[in-house]
Amino acid sequence: MFLSRLLRRNRPFRVTTQLTIIYPLLLLISSLVFFVLYWALRNSLNQSEEILLSQKVFELKYIFGATVLALTVLSSTLSYILAHRSVRPVRTLIEAVKNVEKNSLAARVMVDTKDNELNELQYSFNHLLDKISLLVTNINETFDHLAHDLRTPVTRLRGRAEIALNRAESVDEYREALQSCYENSDRILSFLDNLTQITEAENRSLNIRYELKSLGRMVLEMMDLYEIAFEEKNIKVKKILIKNDEAYLDPNLIRRVIANLLDNAHKYTPESGEVVIETYRTNKHVVLSVCDSGRGIPENEQTLIWKRMYRGDKSRSEQGMGLGLTFVKAVVEAHEGVVNVISPVRDGHGTEFLIKFRHQGSSS
Repeated sequence: MFLSRLLRRNRPFRVTTQLTIIYPLLLLISSLVFFVLYWALRNSLNQSEEILLSQKVFELKYIFGATVLALTVLSSTLSYILAHRSVRPVRTLIEAVKNVEKNSLAARVMVDTKDNELNELQYSFNHLLDKISLLVTNINETFDHLAHDLRTPVTRLRGRAEIALNRAESVDEYREALQSCYENSDRILSFLDNLTQITEAENRSLNIRYELKSLGRMVLEMMDLYEIAFEEKNIKVKKILIKNDEAYLDPNLIRRVIANLLDNAHKYTPESGEVVIETYRTNKHVVLSVCDSGRGIPENEQTLIWKRMYRGDKSRSEQGMGLGLTFVKAVVEAHEGVVNVISPVRDGHGTEFLIKFRHQGSSS
């Protein structure tokens, strides 16, 4: 079946197969038929006729042999040429692989317009290289951001320890230095823990403990922690929470998701602004919406905010390591949910984050 499919779709291979297998086979069959007929005629003739036939056949043998030899040489030559052409894409692919081995991920194979297995292999190879190149780029960017964002807490940690060793004279000064070292080391550990959980969530290896929970109730729990922070900026928080908003979730992870969204809304909403938190149901989903009245997110950054340690130009001065929204997306998608962003919301301002989970009883 594979051979018939290959012969049907790959013309150079089909012609080569005909020249190397089918045509010589036909010549062999013709030769056998010739000799069978010769022996049959010879047995049916008398001696004088047999001698005459032998002379004629002897002459035909040379002609037939020369013809067979010429056709064999011709078919072999054409087979070599066509075989050389038919494996040219494979040689090109081999050269591309060698270039990749030399750390040249920019190497690509020219894909022909013909529809055959070799061209499918070329396309698949280029697609694989594109994915590898993207992964390597993301890894390099992640390490660059990681080195940059860890530099500050590590420098503070080292600086406080050095001051304590060289200048501290009292127990209180040592205690203050140790407290600073503890806070900075805790920040580093929290950062690394978030990175680990994001990776586990993206790889679907995160241990999720599902429980039937109300999104609105968890919002109220987290608002108890953020209420004072919103009041300090005189931000009005409007809560529109329905009662029937249960979904199967990991409460600990989703509380952290809500905390990240509330922290994001608090950070980017100006003083005397407004934040609207709403839950509602659709046919298949329970939806959580967090909408602020901040400056919004430029359209060219809306696909980038989910990347690890990405911070827009306008948020460089804000405290944080750029993992909050990455964590939100990874955890929500690990729950087989959907997260979206809408910006601007109205009058060129505002950002709305939408999180959707399948509610109890919805069919997949």
